[in-house]
Amino acid sequence: MIKCKHNDTKLIWGPPGTGKTKTVSCLLFALLRLKIRTLACAPTNTAVLQVAVPLHGLVKDSLGYDTYGLGDMVLFGNRSRMKVDSYPGLRDVFLDYRVKQLIKCFAPLTGWTHCLESMIKLLEDPGKQYSLYKQEKGIMSLECFAMLSNDVVLHAFRAYKDCQENDDCITLEDYVKENWKDL
Repeated sequence: MIKCKHNDTKLIWGPPGTGKTKTVSCLLFALLRLKIRTLACAPTNTAVLQVAVPLHGLVKDSLGYDTYGLGDMVLFGNRSRMKVDSYPGLRDVFLDYRVKQLIKCFAPLTGWTHCLESMIKLLEDPGKQYSLYKQEKGIMSLECFAMLSNDVVLHAFRAYKDCQENDDCITLEDYVKENWKDL
């Protein structure tokens, strides 16, 4: 099949249940392992899925890690008609899902750049990040509280009470777990 000079075409045919779909899936898997780009088309969404599901299984079983390596396989079509979500793991290779994941990765406020910068800030000075959190919530130490004027003291006390009543106030450990869990 690789760089063949002749125009031989082979037809895989046979009655139902004789392994035609499995043969096509195995051929596609072999070509994928050889790093040969291949486009497989079928006349219906069902036919596409009948090839994609076993191929996905073969690729996934051959991987050393959970989803690393599925990047060389792409499935596209009408998501609702194909019922991609009905097949475990198949959405990992579905084009629309990958586009959504890439949009998340490159989003300015939640993407990988922001997460990396946030992690650097946390690792450089976790105390400062926690102080900023407490400042944002209006929480302060007893020493700082005692040094304030009456209006500010009243505001800080109310913020502290609200925080306690609503369980909004968290420890440094919980703050890191909650606000940095994506990193």
